[in-house]
Amino acid sequence: MASAPDVGPVFFPLDEELGLLPGHLALRQQEHLTHLACFMPFEKAAQMLETLLGVRTTKETARSLTERMSACMEVAYAADNEAPSFPPLTDQPAPQRYVLSADGP
Repeated sequence: MASAPDVGPVFFPLDEELGLLPGHLALRQQEHLTHLACFMPFEKAAQMLETLLGVRTTKETARSLTERMSACMEVAYAADNEAPSFPPLTDQPAPQRYVLSADGP
């Protein structure tokens, strides 16, 4: 009887398309856990996630997700600071009249 071929790492293209992060938690659960871990110790954040959402995780998962999110935030912050904050000036003269409108009750 022939044995099954050795299967290497499995890749799920839909995970990448949906922006799913590795791990057992859904994206929203990961967001909640990292927010909690910003305000309390990792172990307490994992316990709070279970209390609030019924989702079990570990202190180590809370730590690694929070550190990964922190690294992503640093990259985004650095990229944002490198971009010009105002559009470049043009040679066109400023308009003579501006029109403002308010919507609402």
